[in-house]
Amino acid sequence: MSKSVVVTGASSGIGWGITEVLAAKGIQVYGSVRKQTGADRLKSEFGNLVTPFTDGRGPMRLLFRKQQL
Repeated sequence: MSKSVVVTGASSGIGWGITEVLAAKGIQVYGSVRKQTGADRLKSEFGNLVTPFTDGRGPMRLLFRKQQL
């Protein structure tokens, strides 16, 4: 089973640092960001290991979708 984590504020500061550590360990990160530029930076740096979202409802949608699987 693969691991996945939701990180808030993933595009800067502590959130970026946490995302960096988790991605280095091969853990899928779903990261909230406020701006599209932050999402683009995450994708550029970490590729498919990080899925950024700018919609505040993103985490709830992720949880709901995971429960349906």
